[in-house]
Amino acid sequence: MAKKPRKLSIVSFEPWYAKKHPEAYDKSPIKLNEQVIYLGEIPNCLSHCVVVKHSGEVVWMVHTNDFRELTEDEL
Repeated sequence: MAKKPRKLSIVSFEPWYAKKHPEAYDKSPIKLNEQVIYLGEIPNCLSHCVVVKHSGEVVWMVHTNDFRELTEDEL
């Protein structure tokens, strides 16, 4: 299981299922490998989180394990 990102970290949207079926994410509000700010997990809906896109759009109810925290070298 992937490590949960830290709050307010910059993360990349990398759902495991997308490698097999990238077309499943064509209508997703977050594009594959897009960098967003991870705000945190929703306490009453475990394994789901809230993120903010560069545009300022808030996206919620996405799976926490679909994000990977970026290293400083990747920024």
